[in-house]
Amino acid sequence: MKLKCLIWGAAAAALSMTTAVASAQSITEGRVQELIRVAASRAGAGAQTGVPPQTGTPTLNPEGARPILALTVDEAIKLALDRNLDIAVQRLNPQTFDFSLSGLRAFYRPTLVSTLSQQSVTQPSQNTISGQGAGQGIDTHLTTFNGGLGQNFLWGGNLSLALNNNRTVTNAQTTFYPTSYGPNWSALYTQPLLRNFRTDSTRQQLVVTGLNQDISEIQLQASIINTISNVRIAYWDYVFAVQSVDVARRSVELAEQLVKDNQTRVEIGTMAPIDVVQAQSQAATQRQLQATAQGTRRTAELTLKRLIVAGTQDPNWNVELDPTDRPDFRPEAVDVGAAVRRARSPGPTLPRPARACRSTTAR
Repeated sequence: MKLKCLIWGAAAAALSMTTAVASAQSITEGRVQELIRVAASRAGAGAQTGVPPQTGTPTLNPEGARPILALTVDEAIKLALDRNLDIAVQRLNPQTFDFSLSGLRAFYRPTLVSTLSQQSVTQPSQNTISGQGAGQGIDTHLTTFNGGLGQNFLWGGNLSLALNNNRTVTNAQTTFYPTSYGPNWSALYTQPLLRNFRTDSTRQQLVVTGLNQDISEIQLQASIINTISNVRIAYWDYVFAVQSVDVARRSVELAEQLVKDNQTRVEIGTMAPIDVVQAQSQAATQRQLQATAQGTRRTAELTLKRLIVAGTQDPNWNVELDPTDRPDFRPEAVDVGAAVRRARSPGPTLPRPARACRSTTAR
């Protein structure tokens, strides 16, 4: 009888304990949000608890004070075409070939030559007839004015026209004309028969320089196309890096909120302290990922700036770029029937590999 009483007493005690635990759990789940808010307010006020409160994430990217430049992908391409150093260098090459071609073509352009000179000579008289008297010399003034025209032709010939004229003034007594002129006209055309008949060095240089100019223009076009492609890639990489920083920041906020929630649960006795340590480790990992994302964002920004600025003195070098374009994702309709028919259609016939012929000899 006494044993039965002990059994019934233990059962009643166990039942009452179970009821108390269930009621405590129901009360805890009902007030957990209120307790979380209270614990958060205490942590903000610097209340001391069993687990040290987490501080805010330090600012790893002190770039908020820089001016912000809103930039679209088309504006980035325009800046690259206007200020990119590689394109600026490539643009000079066709101009240098223009100067070279102009210098070579000048060989076939008309050339004007002229000569103007004056000479005065005084010499003593050699006899009594030509002189002016004792102690007086004979003065002779010679003025030369020549002009000419030269022209080289593309087929190999050349033409030269010249007018040589001189004026002589003298006071000699033996001359009938104290002032005399000596004009001389000449015209010469030279046409080689077989020398440089097919080509010569000048025409060869013209052809080679023209080809090099075409190559430089093609290289300029290739540089422009590559720059546009690189700007687009760098722009969308920067957009991805910016969004990655936002995602990492939200992940840090969620991880810190989880730490605060776990601290509250530890205070009310519904969670072990080891769970708070795990949440703190996760928050530290998210902060590390945020720092890595910010470093990647800064690298992507510098990569884009290198393509759209003309150097460190460019005003856009010290600004923070804000990419405003975002990728547009549109669902594309898939024709399932056409895809199945294409999959079931026979593919291209590949040539069979040739078999090696083997010869057998009978022993």
